[in-house]
Amino acid sequence: FTFGSLEAFLAGTPNTFTQRLGQLRTAFSQYQLGLYWQDDFRLNRSLSLSVGLREEVQTHVGDAMNLMPRVGFTFTRPRSRTTIRGGYGLFHDWYEANLHDQTLRVTGDVGAQRDLLILNPGYPDPTGGLAATVLGSGRVQADPDLAMPYVHQASIGLERALTQTLTLQASYMRMRGHNQLRSRNVNAPDEFGIRPEPSVGTVTQIESTGRSANDRVNVNALYRLPARRTFMNVGYTWSRVRNHADNPLSLPADSRNPDAEWGPAAQDVRHRFNAMLNVGLPLGLRANIGGTAQSAAPYTITTGSDDNRDGVSNDRPVGGTRNSARGAGRYDMNV
Repeated sequence: FTFGSLEAFLAGTPNTFTQRLGQLRTAFSQYQLGLYWQDDFRLNRSLSLSVGLREEVQTHVGDAMNLMPRVGFTFTRPRSRTTIRGGYGLFHDWYEANLHDQTLRVTGDVGAQRDLLILNPGYPDPTGGLAATVLGSGRVQADPDLAMPYVHQASIGLERALTQTLTLQASYMRMRGHNQLRSRNVNAPDEFGIRPEPSVGTVTQIESTGRSANDRVNVNALYRLPARRTFMNVGYTWSRVRNHADNPLSLPADSRNPDAEWGPAAQDVRHRFNAMLNVGLPLGLRANIGGTAQSAAPYTITTGSDDNRDGVSNDRPVGGTRNSARGAGRYDMNV
């Protein structure tokens, strides 16, 4: 049962009732193959270059040509304490076996598993409501044009040894994801409340149509005292992460407009600070003291109701966007 509020729970008036019915044993093979070539070149005393190419293929995904070029460099002037590193690469992600298993298991057919959806259910008997609408045979399926997700990743970093014991590091990373996995209910009702398959409930279709964007800046200081078996690390990270979905099976608030889900990701924490001290003690023991602090993580404000009658109570107020609100910051310490 899904209730829109504590008051609705106390009154016994849920929005929906959902249940996965049936049992099915599945058995399948999944093959993944990756081929990689890399070579390193030292162009002169200051500059080194690395180039590579990777190809990945797997079963259950149609596209077979997934070439991924890689290039990186390291630049250090003679007798300099400063090193600059950078690189660019294309990286694919696998289509996980557990997602394919869902498409084999939850087919809605007789003898397989199916998702039962009841709108306006009774409580505690979901079929006892006067306005109950029972929709069976809900299923999970993969888009026939499913492709492997991939990410463009570029980074640049600088490292400088200020003294024999103190090193500073700074870096920037940019990641842009395409063909990211997300789902939508292809049987969601239209503006007149009519479903493409009237007698069927939720049809979750996994698609590779999402995007993601990640920008991150890291600043680190490392202090070492080898003679005293002590070292300390202090770091700060600024990041911004946006995507269409945080889970391949999570459904949008409006499956007829899934691009409206673009917004901060669940891990879009703007500021993070961490510090760690590791000290040598007598008798060969060591003590480690660590702490992290971060700004607020995002969350989504919802109406608590299933306003569009698609069977999912994640609808937002008019003008509201996904993960538009922020909670509270937090810190953790450990010894």
